[in-house]
Amino acid sequence: MAELRNKIGFHIPVKINDFLVETKDISPRGLNVHFKNSNFVLHEQVNIEINYFDCIFLLEAEIIQVTSEGVSVAFRNLNRDDDKLLNLFF
Repeated sequence: MAELRNKIGFHIPVKINDFLVETKDISPRGLNVHFKNSNFVLHEQVNIEINYFDCIFLLEAEIIQVTSEGVSVAFRNLNRDDDKLLNLFF
């Protein structure tokens, strides 16, 4: 995954298939989540929910990296509106 930008500087709540976590590593193309003992597997298709102020993003994604420290997720099948908002916010 390309290096992720972080314009925000604070944690954002994120759900990955109903698993609630927080991230500071987010970009318009994906995110990194740091936590141990994940049950996610490489190339697993997941649903992402990002709550950012008054916006709720419901996105399709794919697990693209799994390590002992967490997972990296790439957003997939973004619609035009979500793509524009993600680029604006992150």
